Amino acid sequence: MLGIHSDGGSEFSNELLFEYCQHEGVEFTRSRSGNKNDNCHVEQKNYSVVRQTVGYFRYETERHLELLNRHYAVLRPYTNYFQPMVKLLEKTGLGSRIRKHYDKPKTP
Repeated sequence: MLGIHSDGGSEFSNELLFEYCQHEGVEFTRSRSGNKNDNCHVEQKNYSVVRQTVGYFRYETERHLELLNRHYAVLRPYTNYFQPMVKLLEKTGLGSRIRKHYDKPKTP
């Protein structure tokens, strides 16, 4: 393991983990400084990808884990390679209004 990039929460960023990383020579980084809202961009995929396909149930058994792993093995390439995405081309400010221009949707 070369590094740990953790959430900024105290459940992840604590002295014990930081000292372990220093002792073992593991790079320890957090969310980008000055951008405390980074995590919400990561977490938005929980709804749009994960929750819409598997729901909100609590999966606890080995059988559940096996089924989820098989499901994600199919879902991951579909989401990452075949779903069209749009890229932001330009963002201009018009007073208090922001106007965004996007490229045509393309698959990665």
